[in-house]
Amino acid sequence: MELKDIKSRKKLVDYFAEHGFRKGAEIGVSTGLFSRHMLRTIPGLSLLSIDSWPDDAGYRRNTKKVRETAIRRLSEYPGCKIIEQTSMRAACDVPEGSLDFVYIDGAHYFNAVICDLIEWTKRVRPGGIVSGHDYIRRYPGLKKAVDIYVEFHKYTLYLTEPQRKGADKYISYFFVKR
Repeated sequence: MELKDIKSRKKLVDYFAEHGFRKGAEIGVSTGLFSRHMLRTIPGLSLLSIDSWPDDAGYRRNTKKVRETAIRRLSEYPGCKIIEQTSMRAACDVPEGSLDFVYIDGAHYFNAVICDLIEWTKRVRPGGIVSGHDYIRRYPGLKKAVDIYVEFHKYTLYLTEPQRKGADKYISYFFVKR
């Protein structure tokens, strides 16, 4: 499969598996559904599942239940390390160039996204993939941050296509780190 042929984030995970990606991180785990999908799809995956599960009623309700669901859902996978921290704090403990991929789905406002891109791209090895969720949705700051970062660094930006249901109905973005 070529990068231009990736039409959904599930196909992106298939690409990771096909290309031997074994070390990754998901920023913004929520209930752990996508982390679990990656762990089930990629043999031998060592995954950092990072979320601070902020108690912000304007963004997410029932935070305690969401957190408990993620922990229960991911606890059966020995390759999964759940990190309950902000993405910036967690990045400090991940060596630069140590990951094959990162999938960013944390805070969706401009400053948070640009900081995630700056810090987490450093943690991905050359030839690895930096990716994220909700590129074209109702988060103009997210799209703007991705566009500025990619343009400044002269990366080729790839986008998935909206699917019919679930989280895949929202477009994901990705690029290959040089």
